[in-house]
Amino acid sequence: MNKQYLVTRKLSAIVAMALAVVVSFAAINSYGDSKSEDFIVYDIEASVEQAFADLTEQNLVFDLEEEQAEIIKIYNSDFELVKSLTVTADEVIEDEAAQQLLNRAEYLSSYGSTSVYKIIE
Repeated sequence: MNKQYLVTRKLSAIVAMALAVVVSFAAINSYGDSKSEDFIVYDIEASVEQAFADLTEQNLVFDLEEEQAEIIKIYNSDFELVKSLTVTADEVIEDEAAQQLLNRAEYLSSYGSTSVYKIIE
């Protein structure tokens, strides 16, 4: 039985050596210098000039958003419209009566650019 074990071991070693030789030859052939690859030369200065020309040649149009006006509607306790105001983003309400109504009113809801307030008495 000891002889059978040695024969199997030697046979496994021979197969492993053969496989190692095949892999080594395959690796040598695949890592060599390839003749089909040519060196690529980049002209960095011309590339930068072309990129700058492309960038300046584009017509850049910026759409500035118009200032959206906020509409404030103030209702009384019977849901009757008391006052309707149109205010832009940076504008202050200068009408004192409208400002007092707005201060007394409670915020209910808003949709789009319209805010709804109700005066609770």
